[in-house]
Amino acid sequence: MEFEEAVRALHSVRDFKSQEIPDEVLTRIVAVAQRTPSWANSQPWKVYIAKGNTLEKIKREHLSKAMQAPRARRHAADPRSPWGRFPLENMQRWGERLTAFLGQDGMEMSQMQARLFNASALVYPTAQREVSPWMVYDIGAFSQTLMLAAKDNGVDSAPAYEVVRFADDIHAIMGIPDDEAIIAGIALGYPAEDRINDSHTDRDAAEDVLTIRKWPLPSVAWAVGIGAVRPCVPVFSRRRAFCGIRRRPARRTPPGRRTAPADPAKRCPIPRRAASRRAARRRRRSAACIG
Repeated sequence: MEFEEAVRALHSVRDFKSQEIPDEVLTRIVAVAQRTPSWANSQPWKVYIAKGNTLEKIKREHLSKAMQAPRARRHAADPRSPWGRFPLENMQRWGERLTAFLGQDGMEMSQMQARLFNASALVYPTAQREVSPWMVYDIGAFSQTLMLAAKDNGVDSAPAYEVVRFADDIHAIMGIPDDEAIIAGIALGYPAEDRINDSHTDRDAAEDVLTIRKWPLPSVAWAVGIGAVRPCVPVFSRRRAFCGIRRRPARRTPPGRRTAPADPAKRCPIPRRAASRRAARRRRRSAACIG
């Protein structure tokens, strides 16, 4: 499968078949995800995958607690944290479209979550606690690569908070050490023939989120209409009592070349007039910059 094709085909499947995923396929998926870049090649993740009897035990514990038990907080991310305006708008739009799409079958979504989407395998990337928050960024990249690798191997996925909702039970059943935090939960499997899997989300257009800047933002010097020959430097005008800008003076002639002769009779008046003209030009430039 071509890369762009895999990216565009990737979406969250919320109901899977009971078909098992071979261990060699899971190993191949994780091996590809291992190529994910990380800060200074830190590779801060560990990966735990639940299958077979372990998976069934997690599903039973989850189903029994899904409707009444409080949510555990042993994983790193809090899904109820404040979101910005744009993410909230996207989330609200997604919820409205999903509700309209499912109609009377809206409760099916909750039932699928309670059954952990009937997944054939559950993937839990973890990282050590009390380390750099950048590890969450790295593990997010790892998770995306893993889902793309799964899609390339014919396996669909669904990253969901519901998968890590009862983190204490997952730690106990999977034998995850206490010094590791569950960063994400990904359900894997083969899609079932269910209407809920026909729901696809949209994306904002690239033009709505992209900024390509080929030139730096205009500085104060450009804002006042001064050319690009020489940069301007701050200057304080005592006459006008405010700070302005003026053009940086041009390179001056070395002092040794403009030294006047010791004998006044041999002095030439031309350099003096030239110096006066240069001084007048500098005054005009300063006035233009400040004005």
